[in-house]
Amino acid sequence: MGHRSMNLTYPLPRFHLKAHKGWINDPNGFCYAFGKYHVFAQSNPFATEWGPMHWAHYVSGDLLSYEYVGDALAPEKDFEKPYGCFSGTSYFDGKRLHLFYTAASEGSQVQCYAYSDDGVAFRKFEGNPVLGGKDLPRGYLVRDFRDPKVIFRNGRWNLLVACRRIEGGSSILLFQGKEPTRLEFASVLLSRKEMIECPDFFFDGSGEGRGALVYSLQFRKGEDPRYYQNGHSTCYLVGKLDLEKGTFEAEGTEREVDQGFDFYALQTCSDGRRNLAIAWQGMWDRNYPSKADGYAGSFVAVREIALQDGRLVQRFVRELDKKAKSHQQIRDFSGEGKIRLQELEGNYVRLRFACEAKEGSGFSFLSDGNGSGIEVSFHPERSALLIKRANMKERIVSLDGSDCESHYLPLEEGAGKASFDILVDGTNVDILVNGGRHSFSTLFFPRSAERRFYAEGSFVFEDISMDTF
Repeated sequence: MGHRSMNLTYPLPRFHLKAHKGWINDPNGFCYAFGKYHVFAQSNPFATEWGPMHWAHYVSGDLLSYEYVGDALAPEKDFEKPYGCFSGTSYFDGKRLHLFYTAASEGSQVQCYAYSDDGVAFRKFEGNPVLGGKDLPRGYLVRDFRDPKVIFRNGRWNLLVACRRIEGGSSILLFQGKEPTRLEFASVLLSRKEMIECPDFFFDGSGEGRGALVYSLQFRKGEDPRYYQNGHSTCYLVGKLDLEKGTFEAEGTEREVDQGFDFYALQTCSDGRRNLAIAWQGMWDRNYPSKADGYAGSFVAVREIALQDGRLVQRFVRELDKKAKSHQQIRDFSGEGKIRLQELEGNYVRLRFACEAKEGSGFSFLSDGNGSGIEVSFHPERSALLIKRANMKERIVSLDGSDCESHYLPLEEGAGKASFDILVDGTNVDILVNGGRHSFSTLFFPRSAERRFYAEGSFVFEDISMDTF
């Protein structure tokens, strides 16, 4: 994944998969197969803008360093043009890696199948597409029919696919079959008033089909300004997926996976030991300052995920501990005013600590000392943190003209004290709060080479440690 090492505008991420060139957005086909982790990406290799979609193929042995090994899929057939090979997923049966993807032409999106017997060369099914307009139930539109999630259970192929309804809104549809290329509509699993994208499901290991249904929503807006702040959000519902009956029974309420500025299209996989998740560390309808360094698009650091007390909990993969060049424990401290803590500074660091702060107090990092940096302030009266990425070298602005500079991070358990696990990896920053009960993912494009850490207001810091990479 090399770029030129000289004359970079911004520090490149080391542990976040980024575009080898051009543009990437949604992760696809995330799996463990042939002894390695495989991640495919929606890719336009010709420009740093969204364009005809390919599946760029990356492999990793540790979920932290990635090698680009070529494009697994490229648009070739008429039904794949002009928009390309859209998002999809994979299943590895121990010998063959099976891919399902959406082929997008003008006014039509259909589901296709491809496979590989070595994890290197991929062959498309000659009878593609395997699902099209004729396979949809009445009331659904083939023009927005995309992003298949494959689940193989009990000798049967199950495909969850998002599709727009004629009367408005969308649904996750379930298709089933004994063969990957012969599938039939089975049921509607979930409907929403917005357009659903990138459905996913992971089982929590407790049996009886229990797990979490994950999906991304376009143009979701909430009445409470602390939620759905991006316009496009990734959400989940804990519940039971019964593939025999073709039903999903939700338990509890819908939640957002991540409250940050840059998080969309989460995809999960299991490596046999744990559930893993990766997502696009970006968002639609915005500019990308990284174009100055020849690429646009990256993914969040892979997380281990689990369900605890009815909610999705995330942690950084255990492999990250082995990457640290040094580890230091730092004294607890408290104070009033503004204090710089030099021990917590750098381009590639992991910071862990607990902080208690009064209303409006907090800390900032990646700061230049003159108003540029990531600022975290505590607001117990609103049961939330307020996180800002302030005064970047290039401001990130949505097409509607709104900026993307501050978000709330609601904490139902109270916001007077919180624990943090922060990974700073060049321009990519992942913040896990309160043991991974909350997640905040963001890009940050610094104005200068300064990387200062400040505490400000009235605060207490405890259990502080820093890893450097």
